Amino acid sequence: MKLVVVGGGFAGVAAAWRGRQLGAEVSLFHARAGASELSSGALDLEPWPTAVRARPLAPELEGFLAAFELEAPASRWVVVATCAGTLRPARGRERALLDLAPFAGQTIAVLDLGRHDFDAEALAQAWSEAAWARSTATRFRAVPLELPGAPSQVSGYDFAQTLAATEQRRALSHAASARLREEAAVLMGPWSTLEPGGDVEWERWLGRPVGETCSPPGGVAGARFERQRARVLEAAGVSVSAREVEALTPEGEVVLVDGERVRADAVVLALGGVVAGGIVLGPPGPEHAGGAAFRLGVRAEAEFELDGVKLDGASTLHGIDFTARGLGALERVGVACQGAALSGHRRVFAAGELRAGEPRTALHAMLSGLRAAQAALDA
Repeated sequence: MKLVVVGGGFAGVAAAWRGRQLGAEVSLFHARAGASELSSGALDLEPWPTAVRARPLAPELEGFLAAFELEAPASRWVVVATCAGTLRPARGRERALLDLAPFAGQTIAVLDLGRHDFDAEALAQAWSEAAWARSTATRFRAVPLELPGAPSQVSGYDFAQTLAATEQRRALSHAASARLREEAAVLMGPWSTLEPGGDVEWERWLGRPVGETCSPPGGVAGARFERQRARVLEAAGVSVSAREVEALTPEGEVVLVDGERVRADAVVLALGGVVAGGIVLGPPGPEHAGGAAFRLGVRAEAEFELDGVKLDGASTLHGIDFTARGLGALERVGVACQGAALSGHRRVFAAGELRAGEPRTALHAMLSGLRAAQAALDA
């Protein structure tokens, strides 16, 4: 069976990986960065401010997390630090992030390397005053260090590249070791490593667990995702092409922007939502002449839903009425589905943020990708 996956974010990678597990010949096309490349490194199944308990994960999701070197403990939250000075629970994490939960009640060192975008002293104080830290008597202490030759004004990615040099890591570890006391772990800013599984040399040289904070949008966590995506898909035997898909034909062909047509027995669309361009607020057209309306980022028929209500063309003479619906509609809108299949299609399946009425979280995107591939092969 020939399965084509359109989209290279968490949902698309999961669909392609699962398709290969089930014996399909899989081709994946992705053309631009999406929400997954903006990842913070924290993984949620439900939106974290509203989640009330650490729900068990589906077995197929656990297998994908292991292949992608991501961690989600069986029945507990991880706790991660953000550069906004907050500590938050998450259902899982990228391994480069420091899980604070095992160090509750202890002191955690925060390395201060003089970065313009990382005020370690202020952050250590804010984290120490956070609700989780106060309830567990966990403390954070800034440890100022000088790192000659490491520019403080460059991007987090460039700074991570500077720290990737073995001599820089060794020099920093030596300097940090002389300043550390009895801290149980070391917390760094979002630039400790470009390696998806974390950098074990930090822990070996410092003699204790080392990890970083959540990344800001477009930070190092997104770069690590790109590296790990390439490794996982290559290991799985997925054919990957950084080419843009223009349309799906009724005959089951995928049409690329250069005109090439790729035959497919089934297609999984994992295009992302509005952020990634999978859903577009388009100009007036013959089918909605009164105003702008949502459409897919590839040319194919689809019905859209918002908060459980089908969107039939433009909602007013001027298009979608954001005054009534709010700008949050851009995050909640999605395609209507029957099970995993796109409504009105037998061989086209939707995954991730493209789908209506489902959580916009990393773990749920992965799970929907896995299930879309399963449904595609069962159809």
